[in-house]
Amino acid sequence: MKRLFGDKKGFTLIELIVTIAIMAVIAGISIPSVSYAVGKRQRQAADADTQQMYRTAVSTISDLSREYKTPEYPERVGANYGTKDTGSGGWYAGYADVLVRRLYANVLGLDIRLMYWNGSLLVQPEGTTYLQRTNTVTAGNKNPYMVFQIIKVITDVEKGTSAFYMYISYHNDKNPFTIGDNGLPETIYQTNAGADIIYKYRIR
Repeated sequence: MKRLFGDKKGFTLIELIVTIAIMAVIAGISIPSVSYAVGKRQRQAADADTQQMYRTAVSTISDLSREYKTPEYPERVGANYGTKDTGSGGWYAGYADVLVRRLYANVLGLDIRLMYWNGSLLVQPEGTTYLQRTNTVTAGNKNPYMVFQIIKVITDVEKGTSAFYMYISYHNDKNPFTIGDNGLPETIYQTNAGADIIYKYRIR
């Protein structure tokens, strides 16, 4: 009687080495492709999330315009942002604080950190929380966050007219928020087309 499995031939050392080499080549080809695909999806998701937050912020600004007064519109009832200690940012840092607090309260399942620039530093309103993400540690999008700014823009120097804009930009560990000479972020996370993920809305 033949021994059980006695005729079965195993891999030779050469065959094993060749097999491992082939697997290594396949892995070397597939891993960059997978990484690129993941990175592309991350950027698409980041831009979509920012657009959605932008639309929510615009709606919130519409509500705030009826609830609060500012130095430019003192006849409005409600809190005056200028009464707050907002660092060097003036009343509009207080406005940004109220706006971001409202977003934290109204956005269900918020899973990204929201902060605002008060003129000297980034601030997350005290007492606000968000859900920690677990799938953003790869593809260059680790620890993402969005930053809100309320910026005064001179529209006509001779006439002395100006306008206020809300800016929302997307950042992460590789694209941290840093202020440029023009008051806008120097580094911003980008779309797949290489465009900065930043949106603006004229408050008035």
